[in-house]
Amino acid sequence: MGQKWTIEQCLASACKFQTKCSWCKLDNKAYQAARRNGWFGQCTEHMTLMRRELTFETCLASARKRKNRYIWQMEDPSAYRAALKNGWMDDCTAHMPALKRTKWTFEECRAAARRYKTRSSWKHGQIGAYSAARRNGWFKQCVEHMDRVRSKVKRI
Repeated sequence: MGQKWTIEQCLASACKFQTKCSWCKLDNKAYQAARRNGWFGQCTEHMTLMRRELTFETCLASARKRKNRYIWQMEDPSAYRAALKNGWMDDCTAHMPALKRTKWTFEECRAAARRYKTRSSWKHGQIGAYSAARRNGWFKQCVEHMDRVRSKVKRI
């Protein structure tokens, strides 16, 4: 059985760190013991909050560093979510090109699928057509030319 943690041991461990994140990463056993035993608040009182305040201005500044919504969402998900949640998305993304919304037809999905040999390559190569085919019930017809690749993992 593992170590029996005391509040004193958890406090001693926590005092070595300035943030909850660094404590969790570098001494996870003490971190988990403090959480499990209800000492977490006491152990982390001295720690600084690393979360930045996400105001309209900080979200706008973050968005202006990116050229489209997808890149912004990938590179700064916190600011992206804050803009979405607070209704700032249109203002923050005004400098970005408008999103292209494609209404896929069956024929277009099938033609897109024909350019790929496997389902996963189609999914990674053209997610829009792949998703439209699944959503509209055309998937089996679109992939009937593809070989079915089976996993080599032995199932128990």
